[in-house]
Amino acid sequence: MARKGIMELRLGNASLIAVPAVHFQSAFARLVNLACADPSARPDAVAVELGPVTAAAARQWLSELGVGPESRTRLPCMLGLARANRLLRPSARERALELQRETGHALEDLPPQLLYEELGFRGTQVLMLSPTDSIIEAIRCALELGVPLYGVDLDEMANSHHPRQVLPDPSDAGRDAARYLSDTIALAAACETDPEVDPRREYVMAAQLKALLARHRRLLFTGGIAHWARLASLIADDSVPAAPLVAPPDAERLGSLQRTVVHPSLAQQFMDACPAVANVLESRRRHPQLDAGRPPRSIDALPIVRALLRRAWRKLLAKPTDGRTGQAGHWSWASWNAFTQMLHARLLLDMRRVPNLALIDGCARTTLQAPLRESIFATLTAFPWVDPADYPDCVRLRPTVASEGAPGQFVLCKAGWHGGTPEPVAFQPPPETLSASRHERDPAEQQLARDVLYRGYRFSWRPWESLTTALCCSAIGMSRGGRREPCSERFSGQLLDGVDVRKTLRAYARGSEQVWVRSSRRGQGGPSVTSAEGFPVVWIFRDDAGSVSEWSVFFEPVAWLEQYAHNCEEFRRRYADRTDRLVNLIGCGEQAEGPAGEGGSWLACAGLIIFAPLFPTTRQSCRWIEATNGLHNPLIPAAQSEEATVVGLAGHGGLQPQDSHWQELLIAGALPYGRDGITLVAPDRLTLSENLIAAAAARRKTIRRVPLAAFDDLLLERIARLSSMAGWIDKRDGEAFYVPEAERLAGEATERYRELVPPFWRSFGLER
Repeated sequence: MARKGIMELRLGNASLIAVPAVHFQSAFARLVNLACADPSARPDAVAVELGPVTAAAARQWLSELGVGPESRTRLPCMLGLARANRLLRPSARERALELQRETGHALEDLPPQLLYEELGFRGTQVLMLSPTDSIIEAIRCALELGVPLYGVDLDEMANSHHPRQVLPDPSDAGRDAARYLSDTIALAAACETDPEVDPRREYVMAAQLKALLARHRRLLFTGGIAHWARLASLIADDSVPAAPLVAPPDAERLGSLQRTVVHPSLAQQFMDACPAVANVLESRRRHPQLDAGRPPRSIDALPIVRALLRRAWRKLLAKPTDGRTGQAGHWSWASWNAFTQMLHARLLLDMRRVPNLALIDGCARTTLQAPLRESIFATLTAFPWVDPADYPDCVRLRPTVASEGAPGQFVLCKAGWHGGTPEPVAFQPPPETLSASRHERDPAEQQLARDVLYRGYRFSWRPWESLTTALCCSAIGMSRGGRREPCSERFSGQLLDGVDVRKTLRAYARGSEQVWVRSSRRGQGGPSVTSAEGFPVVWIFRDDAGSVSEWSVFFEPVAWLEQYAHNCEEFRRRYADRTDRLVNLIGCGEQAEGPAGEGGSWLACAGLIIFAPLFPTTRQSCRWIEATNGLHNPLIPAAQSEEATVVGLAGHGGLQPQDSHWQELLIAGALPYGRDGITLVAPDRLTLSENLIAAAAARRKTIRRVPLAAFDDLLLERIARLSSMAGWIDKRDGEAFYVPEAERLAGEATERYRELVPPFWRSFGLER
């Protein structure tokens, strides 16, 4: 029997009031609250789809937070309970034995990621105390009513493997819960189950519920909707005996669970469509004791999401509009229309009525500029998140930041948000969907990067990269025809570069008694602006022999690059040490003054080596490394200082660093990394030493010179001021995003000069 979406199953004189639920959906949390708020049908005990120890630990913590019969307490978001898992799936037994024989180590000594990949084992399980989940609402109601709470599931179980279930949109339950359950329960029961885990769990839950129904006249139970049909069948089956009573867990067993503060970037995935829905749920929720007889108002997430999108839209409309382009800031009507149309199409494709954060973010990334995306996401994720400082004894759970661990891993930190070892984590109950990796453009993810890394890394400023790449390509284009290509000529009295023995022998074999000599001629082609041959490009802005006070080396760690490689195994074989670094550019000069702020720094450059096009994303840099076999970029160890790097590169180029000026160090350091030479942009007055010319000749490298005067003075002045900003890495493509004050400090937009970069390099490596 179903009443307003609440199922009722009678067993003798007892009634089981059941709320089969889709986890972390506010509509089902409201149904639990509704079942408890009615004095005429109030339960005298509550059972949940958790193990006895986990349920008792959650009840104890919520009680300490103030949840009880005499107080209205808002649930802090987001807290959790983590526990270690010890059980493997039965089917993994043989592979587990093989793994121990192959490695010579016990399973507990093997890396967590290896155990996950080989055995499907996650060593940590986490219960999220989300107000939108029906199980957490049931625990709150039990405390507020002062009735017993029981966990009827297994406390310890192997990790379940479930294919993603395609069910009707759970937001429909907010409008008509009874109809939704009648349509969905049979569909959910027909979905594929985990035969190694689910039957045992459901048998135990049915036996426990039978035992509780023998003790309590009205028992409220909530659990996953996929289990309900089989549970109801087992409860009605007389051959399934009632389970013996389980003693309450002692303090030692309760202490096996770690209290956890969850980072907002992870927590927001366990809060219905978006965190604002949890806000509305808390405001409409009824205390079953203090608000008895007042049913909670229904919740429909769609109007909430629409209102938030309109709010973000109105904020953008309030910005001044450019009359020439019709744009307000970084958006236009066309891009907004494209966003709404794509969102509508995705909802139809996914058979969903309400978009969640992941869907909105995906459509926004495809159609909108970054400032507008961030504005929308900031509006959708605005929430009074818990302050971790209020819970000093709790560990902290967060996603991995860029290049930390593998997709789907999480980190339990014991001191602040930093430290900890990435590991696979199982969530009990699991959310409907959970992103395997997150993008760090939204405000919560930016906050994660700040929490873990403080000011983050330091990246060259993107407009500087764009302009420098564009000018390097121009210099390479100007050098075309400036190199000499080897050729052969008939002997006409001068030996030139010596006899061409091969061509002479071929001539005699054909009966032509001609002697050929080796020569060279000015090339007609030379390196193209779309080829790698012109790199490295060396820029010399001064021809004086004075000293420089500072060297600055910009690089990308191998660990950042390998996750974007087409063939990860080959990449790891070539670059075995993940801490090594591939150098992109080297600058020398003196520190320059800039606007006040912790985010930026400036170097007044006397010279530069640009080893490769300066790409905005790590994905593109990885494609460059793969296309060139890494021959254009020096590989240096992580512990090597910047000055030692420059001296080592110059020595590798055949120069004695102690006897050389800084200009020669730059040129010699670039020589080994050009295919047949390098491009040198320098003043006409700069004279190359005999040692440098000899070093180039010994390596058969050509120095293709381009006069510095060929470039506009203002552009040269701009790239001679090397700008860098603090920031972090977006894990989708490895794109740097900067601290919020970066554009203010630099006095220019992030996308400036991008149109100057040749289209070939602009889109290079972005294909997937």
